[in-house]
Amino acid sequence: MALPFDKKFNNSSNCETCCNTSTHWWTEPPKDSLLVSYFRENGMHGLKYVAEPHRHLSERICWLIAFLIGVGAAAYLINAVWENYKKNPVIVSFQPTETDIGDIPFPAVTLCNMNRFPKSLFDRLVSESQDRKMPWSKRQDARERLQYLKSICGSQRSFAQEFDFAFHRGEIPLPGDDTAVLNNSQTSSELNTLLMEETFLCGDLLRLCMWSQEKMNCSEIFKPVITEFGKCCTFNILPIPLLLTNLTRTRFNESEGVISSKTGRPIIPRWNKTETNLWDKWEYTKGFTLDPTLKRPYRQVRAGVPYGLSILVDPDIDEYFCPSTDSEGFRLALHTALEMPPVQNLGVPIGVGKEIFLDIKVDMTVADPIIAEFPHEKRNCFFPWEKKLDFFAPYTTSNCMEECIAKITAESCSCTLFYMPRNEFTRVCSSAHDSEDYKCAISAKEQFAKDYRNTCKNCDSLCTDMEYHFESTEADLQSGDILWNDPENGEIPEWADHQMSIVHIYFGSDAFVPQVRSELYATVDLIANTGGLLGLCLGFSALSAVEIIYFFSLRWYWQRVRRREIGRKIAMKFVDSLKKGRRRERLSLLEGRVVEEDGYNNFNARKFGEKNENRVSRVDRNILPVYPAYDFNGSSNLLYGQRQRLRQDRY
Repeated sequence: MALPFDKKFNNSSNCETCCNTSTHWWTEPPKDSLLVSYFRENGMHGLKYVAEPHRHLSERICWLIAFLIGVGAAAYLINAVWENYKKNPVIVSFQPTETDIGDIPFPAVTLCNMNRFPKSLFDRLVSESQDRKMPWSKRQDARERLQYLKSICGSQRSFAQEFDFAFHRGEIPLPGDDTAVLNNSQTSSELNTLLMEETFLCGDLLRLCMWSQEKMNCSEIFKPVITEFGKCCTFNILPIPLLLTNLTRTRFNESEGVISSKTGRPIIPRWNKTETNLWDKWEYTKGFTLDPTLKRPYRQVRAGVPYGLSILVDPDIDEYFCPSTDSEGFRLALHTALEMPPVQNLGVPIGVGKEIFLDIKVDMTVADPIIAEFPHEKRNCFFPWEKKLDFFAPYTTSNCMEECIAKITAESCSCTLFYMPRNEFTRVCSSAHDSEDYKCAISAKEQFAKDYRNTCKNCDSLCTDMEYHFESTEADLQSGDILWNDPENGEIPEWADHQMSIVHIYFGSDAFVPQVRSELYATVDLIANTGGLLGLCLGFSALSAVEIIYFFSLRWYWQRVRRREIGRKIAMKFVDSLKKGRRRERLSLLEGRVVEEDGYNNFNARKFGEKNENRVSRVDRNILPVYPAYDFNGSSNLLYGQRQRLRQDRY
């Protein structure tokens, strides 16, 4: 006679349990597998179809392949984003707001007379060297100065001279055999003295000056510096004590404050301590944006010609003897206050008899402080505090290049050209074209020019940098008699009949838009791009990661705890049924009904029996040797016996 329990047990919904048939995971995944549960319940695309019941094997394989393709595509795209992030972490874009011209320095303005030495100097030295009435020491000194003069005049050939024209222009005949003087006695201090003492003074080259509608003394605002063109005059440059290091400052300090025997004025006026202190307050390592309280460097407060710099320049054409070019006038260069004037590379000619207007344009680049975290090799620029030079205190690309070529020349030729930075122990190369020094120095410069990026590869630009350009317009100047006639005194200056020019240098607009170096991908952008690709290819999100952690940590732990608790309850009820002789309840317990009633449909009590079929409680060993019992030694596992023998005993 069949029991009611058997009828319920034998219906179609429990066919598999009744027949005890085993199925493979790819046809019917096991219900109690934690991995299968995760596949079915997670939110990623396609995984639920792999573990979904009643799916054909081909369907599962298809969705598994699709999921793996999504994983591969996501990995490929994320790797591309990461490589781009590593290789190009910095991007240069325009700043969203304008910068006022009053917040940035006015450019340093350098003017060089195209005539390096006045003709009167040559005539005087020749006369002294040949005057036998003079003491021998003075004649010898004149010969040495002529040799230095020839060395400097021959240091640069003009376009016409390169084709052997104008060959005798500026030629200096040396009395006697003075070649030995050139090679053995030419020192830095003597050459510096010649350049500073015997050439034009800034007050003679610049007759009148005006800054921001205020009349200025040209000798006070323009300072002498040495360049390829000889002595030049520079406005708004960092004082030499702050611009050069101790290694190179001596070549200026030797003549600083020394009185000229010719004019009775200082060769190089000593830098006023008050002026130096004003410049010292400028923290240029923090960028070119100025504090409104700073008085140096100079800055233009408003756009327009009246608020800029206006100067009257006098090249003194009658004194032309040793020109550096084939034209007359000046070479003008605009640069930052932190660098030596790049007149040779960036200087433009200023002709005579003209009124010239130079409208300044600024290319300014600022840096987001966050890019300092990137290695220098990635951002391709230096912050001012990261790179130190031997000859210059502030780092700029121009200063670094000047120092690099000077060191290359010193290593190759054991000397440097007269305008190159050097220390007090470095010899000055001869500039005579037939000398070995000159040939070696020119060869070193040519080699540098061919591959300067690799030769001086550590001279990258500043992350915060500034360059000045200008647009030029000009008109013919009126006659000097009309312009420089003083109606009050009725006097005309001695230089009124000279061929001169007026130069106006100014900002033509009140503001400009700088560029900004910033990170291409911020951390938020990198996370957003990665998350977007994972979501596009897999449907993965941040909560998907939390879900994985949850499934294989908390859920796994609490599932084990609940299984132990259920096993303990079943065992206790089973023991209680043995004591009371309730056979039908024991059968229900063996079939996992109590487990099902506790809400664990996926729990298969039969497996506990198969796993522990050899374990039998000492209490019930004599009563039911093949039936499960509770382990009173502390185990909470349900011990199952052989179900077939129990069914036979049922009848």
